[in-house]
Amino acid sequence: FPAKAPLRAVIDQRREAASGAPAGWPVRVSGDPLQPYVATLGDAPWTQDLPILLPRGRLASDAKGHAWWRANDGAAALPLANAPSGVARGADLEAAVAIWTGTRARLLAAQTSWGRIDGGA
Repeated sequence: FPAKAPLRAVIDQRREAASGAPAGWPVRVSGDPLQPYVATLGDAPWTQDLPILLPRGRLASDAKGHAWWRANDGAAALPLANAPSGVARGADLEAAVAIWTGTRARLLAAQTSWGRIDGGA
């Protein structure tokens, strides 16, 4: 496929899971959320974007208006490419998934105590 990012797959059909219940989050992660990215760069240094799982944390904005994700244990903080809305800012995130671009994380979705939010929420 001639494009900046080669086409790897096409979703042909979308259906509900067999159980009908929403799929759960992957296994909870802890430690450095960028470790999978670093390991991938060792095998494929041309990697630009990689999905990462974020452990428990919060979304916030600093005094300059830049958005951040910060782990609850204070062990990690990542700059965000997309700013969280007022609803998501400060919420306790049980888990989250983002795309790490090498410099910023683009939040895709997060699980909170009141339910799932999308990256634009």
